[in-house]
Amino acid sequence: MTEDPKSAIIRTRNLEAYYGANYVLKGINLLVRRGEILSIVGPSGGGKTTLLECISGTVKDKEAILKGDIVINGQDSTSIEPQKRNIGMVFQDLALFYHLTVEENIAFPLKIRKLSKKLIREKVNSILELIKLTEKRNSKINNLSGGEKQRVALARVLVYEPLIILMDEPLKALDQNLKLSFINDLLNIHKRIKFTLIFVTHDQSEALVLSDRIAILDNGKIIQANTPEIIYKNPDNIFTANFFGESNWKKVTINKESNSWNFNQIGNILTIPDIPEYDNLKVQDENLLWIRPENITIKKDSEQKVDTNSQLILIGKVIDSWFFGNIYKIKVEVAEDESLLVNSKESYSIGEKVLLVLDHKEIKLFTSK
Repeated sequence: MTEDPKSAIIRTRNLEAYYGANYVLKGINLLVRRGEILSIVGPSGGGKTTLLECISGTVKDKEAILKGDIVINGQDSTSIEPQKRNIGMVFQDLALFYHLTVEENIAFPLKIRKLSKKLIREKVNSILELIKLTEKRNSKINNLSGGEKQRVALARVLVYEPLIILMDEPLKALDQNLKLSFINDLLNIHKRIKFTLIFVTHDQSEALVLSDRIAILDNGKIIQANTPEIIYKNPDNIFTANFFGESNWKKVTINKESNSWNFNQIGNILTIPDIPEYDNLKVQDENLLWIRPENITIKKDSEQKVDTNSQLILIGKVIDSWFFGNIYKIKVEVAEDESLLVNSKESYSIGEKVLLVLDHKEIKLFTSK
């Protein structure tokens, strides 16, 4: 579906950036909707931070913007100075003032803007209540927990009501429990005041939990942008499939018979279902079957009560098993030097014969060339 440009608070058009002779961004066309949380993810060196710097206007080398433009709130902002873009930034190191109290940190950007003392007090009180730190208004930053520091850094930006907030891996230094706590706080704050947030992270789980949409940036290009559910369940390409979650891959050959696609060779097959036609695949060409471990059901070899009309069923042998508390991850050999990873609520013994049931609705096929 084509996006309506009028729904965008940010739109980049053919944005390219480089440092020296090295291109960092290559033809970025990105639309950010008003009031949404958009996460930008990808491997290190993919251009995530540079993209934020281009949007905020803080890119260190002005020559880094080679061509293209940035439209913010309907205005071409490519050449506008950073301080005139009305964008807030929460940095990786938070950049809090440790000699000031919580209240003084939050009030600082309002004093710079020369607001009245009365208005500053009202705004700070409102934000302190929003981030649930009213009782710690007089505390120094050193006396706060990691999660509380994160909330103060966010509050210091929220208090002057910018059009957009940018966050560059702000949770990198937090442990998993503190990350989850802050994400919950952030989502609750976002429900109350629908600010626009662009959130850069290398952590896939952060992006899945937090985002309205995710944009995947690799080698300076956006390779897919969509909702977390579509990104995870229906990736456009092999990179996206591998970047989020765990994946099983199998090389397969396909024959087209009676207007349907059938698997030709994939280990020890018990049954073969018909699957929808894939326009991008070629008959007799080598293709890749992709399925997530949670979309494979493992059964004991004796349990053959399965729907053979709609399932792909393989015979296999357990060759490894790991306990993860809530699930077992089980490695099943389905052919010589060929195995699939499966999630299971039950344990299985090494060497035990099993059936693997792959629902064809959860299978995706990619061309391997």
